[in-house]
Amino acid sequence: MKCFTKIAAAFMATALAVTPVVGSLNINTANAANGFVSYNYECDRWYFDESQMCVDITEPNEIKYLDFDASAHGNEITSNRDIAVPMLSNLIFTMNVTGDNLTEDDIKNVKFFVTANNFRNGAVDYGAEQDYNHNTYYRKRRDGSYDVYFSATAFGRKISYKAQFGKNVTLRRGSIVAKNTGYYMIDVDTPNEDLYIRVPKKSDISDAKYRYWARRLACYANSLSKTTNVEREKIYLSFDDDNIMGTSACWQWICDRTKNPTYYKNCACTFDGALTEGVLNEIRRGDNSIEWVELHEISHAYSRGELFLENYETNDELYTNIRGLTAIQNCNNIVNMDIHLDALCGKYNTIFSSKLTDNSIIIDTMVQRFINVADTENNWFVLEDFFYPTSTYGPNTRDKVYTAFKSYTGLDFKSGSKAENLAIALYALYKRAWNGGSRVNSDRYIEFLNQYFPKEDLVAYIKCCHGFPNDII
Repeated sequence: MKCFTKIAAAFMATALAVTPVVGSLNINTANAANGFVSYNYECDRWYFDESQMCVDITEPNEIKYLDFDASAHGNEITSNRDIAVPMLSNLIFTMNVTGDNLTEDDIKNVKFFVTANNFRNGAVDYGAEQDYNHNTYYRKRRDGSYDVYFSATAFGRKISYKAQFGKNVTLRRGSIVAKNTGYYMIDVDTPNEDLYIRVPKKSDISDAKYRYWARRLACYANSLSKTTNVEREKIYLSFDDDNIMGTSACWQWICDRTKNPTYYKNCACTFDGALTEGVLNEIRRGDNSIEWVELHEISHAYSRGELFLENYETNDELYTNIRGLTAIQNCNNIVNMDIHLDALCGKYNTIFSSKLTDNSIIIDTMVQRFINVADTENNWFVLEDFFYPTSTYGPNTRDKVYTAFKSYTGLDFKSGSKAENLAIALYALYKRAWNGGSRVNSDRYIEFLNQYFPKEDLVAYIKCCHGFPNDII
């Protein structure tokens, strides 16, 4: 049951007439008036009223679609219409096919695609088709026909599908099953950012613990939104999802391709079975803690601030970590939570500290370098402002910054490279931390780099990370 809606929130905003308080945070406060968001001057953090978060838990049944409305056309089998399915369901497709001289090789090389339609309820950003070729298996029947099985995740409440074979085929029969038995669907409704979660149901975990966990994630998503001024409206989280291709966790945009191909709003994050075990242990504990993989993937969804992309974007595998830690620091509801990262457990400002002595993962080392700027300067506003820039830099400033950065690292970069964006990003951090002034002071900027970002770390990061090696002349 929905106990709180955005319409009700808007009504409360008018009725309560709460004056938004923002302190010195450079963050959008447009939704603070509804009483859901407030600002604590004493600790300089946002607070979200969790009584306005409605957590609705349902346990859907397994659904079998007996009407397999599809047709064979040459070597393709396509659905004849969109099929309504529960959002985030694990879908199992079965097709019994035959054909002249059809061999196992023809079946092994089958290609399968799913299209999620209906934007309002989610549609993946891959446009017309999402590839599920890696989730195919089959068996041969005594009559020479083949049962071919495909599995896919429903990132929309309406889907269509297509299978491509190596030769012409005849479709004899088929079925679709939405396998949701043993899973909870958790719908978290807040006045701002919402969550929709598919997670395994475990008998040793109470509903109260599931609700507590869901509210922690909702606080985190709402803090990310406030920190970046990026609104996603709804984040979809699919756990125990082994339909992921080539990775244990991933995220993808959900957009309205029919309205505007560049329009990005919602986001879907998926986690495989192995990672889900760690998350279930977190829920089972019921304490104030969270698995880093959740924070990492959800934070990716808030990387689309236009000025941030224009000025600083280099590799979001770095920034998603820093952005996530900043959002935790910035939220009174979750600032004290323990973060579990592999075998490590720590707070937002210490979880990556061991990476400074073990820099085998250079991105993790760079994360702690950014955190040290805020901690040492005793000013987390430098990172809060960093993820919510309000202006850009002109060509003269950029040229001077590039020259200083090249001089410090000893590397040369191509014009327009991601390495130049890194130089500007660190310059922006320097200006906020050391009150850099309106003019470029190259010596002072290099002094800042030398204190917080050792040359060997920067060079290693530039040389190893995606997009950078081709930047170097």
